[in-house]
Amino acid sequence: MTVRAVAAPAALALVALLLVGCATAGGAEPDASESSVPPSTAPDSGTGGEVVIPATFPLDEVPLIDGDPVFAVDLGTGWTVIFPREDFADGYGEAALLLDGVGFTAVANSASPEGTFGQFTTDTYTVNLTATTDPTYGPSVSYVVVLN
Repeated sequence: MTVRAVAAPAALALVALLLVGCATAGGAEPDASESSVPPSTAPDSGTGGEVVIPATFPLDEVPLIDGDPVFAVDLGTGWTVIFPREDFADGYGEAALLLDGVGFTAVANSASPEGTFGQFTTDTYTVNLTATTDPTYGPSVSYVVVLN
């Protein structure tokens, strides 16, 4: 039973990182006619443009840490938002406290020197929170939010 409880968060962290990697693979943003993501929610392509949290993100129900995101996208079935944090462990702690403060329950938590992963739920949302050194964005805190 313990093996499953530890393996599930690790698997979810891997899936979250792979989703972020897939979303940023290739380097260049596709032509707008090829993208299913509305331009206002598409991630910055590295041209110095400002990354904006999608207007559809449920900020009233899923609080985010302060700062300017380096990646934000509405996937249609949920959202991914990444914030840079030199001390990603502190960033994770701040994010976890914010989620706890609005009624999220921590159902999984795993920490190592390389990073921290947690899964937080309410009746409406599941948040997979990852804090690590991302190969694209450096030390950062990543939210993957899905509707239950």
